[in-house]
Amino acid sequence: MLHEAYYPSEGGDNGPIKILYGFVQEGVGKDHQLTLVVFYPKPTGTSLFNLSDEIKAGLANFLLQKHVYGVKASFIRVAFVCPHSNEKDFYGESWGIDVFGNYAQEQIEQRPKSFLDKIFNSGFINISINSRNLTIGLTEKITLIDEKNLDKDETAYLLNRLKEVNYGDFNKIFSE
Repeated sequence: MLHEAYYPSEGGDNGPIKILYGFVQEGVGKDHQLTLVVFYPKPTGTSLFNLSDEIKAGLANFLLQKHVYGVKASFIRVAFVCPHSNEKDFYGESWGIDVFGNYAQEQIEQRPKSFLDKIFNSGFINISINSRNLTIGLTEKITLIDEKNLDKDETAYLLNRLKEVNYGDFNKIFSE
């Protein structure tokens, strides 16, 4: 199923840009992978790829928390897909999600500084969490890591998988 959302175009008036997104699920057990695919059929405003890292991560986090809150982060990837200038070929970028990095940062910021910390400025803190607890929604923020470019074939695969689970007229979306 495809969903609709908006993000702020950076630069100019920060007007809202309409995007579509859905999820592609593959594999089972240890090989399970869920990919959030965010795309727009016709480019307007600031491209998804030209957004700041903070807005990219914030957009992904918002969409993930809305739909897969509590799902283990290691099973999720994020892909942004945009059309080439000829609007017939699409290309994309994909990321993993770093929940632990944000969790650790939040724990450091919440920890009260002791008198010895102020004197020695050690900055050392031991943070541990069971990996099964690293889920979407654990932290206020996420970081997108392990960026990789998706070629035309990988991008076409993701869009075709979205078509399989979308029961509406997928071609109508691109003709608008």
